[in-house]
Amino acid sequence: QGITVNAIPKAERPPGLDGTYVGDIGFDPLGFSSIIDMRWLREAELKHGRVCMLAATGMIVQDVYQFPGVTKSFGDAKMTTLHDVAVKQGSMQQLLVWLGFL
Repeated sequence: QGITVNAIPKAERPPGLDGTYVGDIGFDPLGFSSIIDMRWLREAELKHGRVCMLAATGMIVQDVYQFPGVTKSFGDAKMTTLHDVAVKQGSMQQLLVWLGFL
């Protein structure tokens, strides 16, 4: 699989995707594989996946365990209602302002 499979019909296969990688079907519509080294792209994808797994775990832990000091600020709000509570308190606006500087 890989060399003869075209992910986008009537499009040429990017030169960086020659079918040597596992799961390579030639899908790179923006052409990142010809600009950036494929080894770096694969490593970045692994890192992003691991960060997402940690974020999902953190969301679950927030509902199961109450950290000290959080109940004073946000009460007993669970993850699904925490956003609304933070907006009413003004915490989310402060995050928006400070992250806007990045």
